[in-house]
Amino acid sequence: MQRAAELLAIGSAVATAILASKAYMSPSLEPECQYRYGISQCSSGRVPEGCLLVGANGLMRCFDEEDPRSPVIPPAIPRDATEYGDGPYPGTEKNEPSNITWLPEEDPSEEIIFWAGGIPRDTNAAQFIPLRIMNEEEGKEDEVLWSEAEATGLCGEGATAAILNAISDDVVTIQDVVSEYVNAIAAGDITRVGKTSSDLDPSYTGPGELQQFIDERYGDILDADGTNFYWSNLLDIYPFQWNTKPGEVYNLFHDWLDNQQYTIAGVEIVDGSRSHPRGGWVGDTDNATKIVHWVVLTGISSEFDTTNAYSPTNWVRVYNPFDNSTEYYWYPQFMEAWVEGGNMSLTVTVKEE
Repeated sequence: MQRAAELLAIGSAVATAILASKAYMSPSLEPECQYRYGISQCSSGRVPEGCLLVGANGLMRCFDEEDPRSPVIPPAIPRDATEYGDGPYPGTEKNEPSNITWLPEEDPSEEIIFWAGGIPRDTNAAQFIPLRIMNEEEGKEDEVLWSEAEATGLCGEGATAAILNAISDDVVTIQDVVSEYVNAIAAGDITRVGKTSSDLDPSYTGPGELQQFIDERYGDILDADGTNFYWSNLLDIYPFQWNTKPGEVYNLFHDWLDNQQYTIAGVEIVDGSRSHPRGGWVGDTDNATKIVHWVVLTGISSEFDTTNAYSPTNWVRVYNPFDNSTEYYWYPQFMEAWVEGGNMSLTVTVKEE
């Protein structure tokens, strides 16, 4: 398989870590890559029946349907095309995996439908919306600050709206948040990177811009941490060590979620268009130009194996503004996309009343 050959050529750091894992089984002992509660590697380079390629170094996982420890692989929904992205769970991001419980148990974004105009959850390219932003300055309320037939890069504002809805009884639409953002730019409250002060385009927000905006406009209830915009620095590890130190990453996620902290993560997505069958899907690609997209971490599997990054019980739950939906990703798949997205993160803490 050409794809397997390409993956086998990837650097040895990941392979070394996995070979050292207690879950690894020698190819000579497992000629057919049979499932053994972890990962096996097939030296033949072929994928036996019932096995799936799961990322770097030609690693494969096989699933035993009769083994109760195996999480049930949820079916792909019709609009998904499974040929996009690596991992044993392609096309399943909208379906919650069976045999998995969550920390926190309740999904804080479960009831969020914050798009004005009645756009429901799980709508393809829901964040693509028309904009007509009015000036909030006194005496200038009739002035249009920004208008656009269809804005596309509003994931930062969508993530912010999701957090506001999760902690408040008030309904906050993405249009509300975008209006606040554009008016904050016009008022000079946000220092923008690579853009002039007269550029009011609210699309494609960086972590520094989001941090300033949240503190400026919602600082009475939220605190956006501007001291570090890279999750790996919080652990003092290299980004690629997500797979060799899964326990440390889990503890970081656990601390965030257990202390009502919402982490906005900058992950790579397969495609950012409405027409692509996997538009907004979180995943690492081989593309030279990366599309980085903001999602909100809302949960991690309680069954997370802190000794084996590639355990089938390691899952994360996110809110994805692209489709206004909750999505579920296998931990390696999510972390590879996060690393390829530049490791960027913004931790937002809910202030105590």
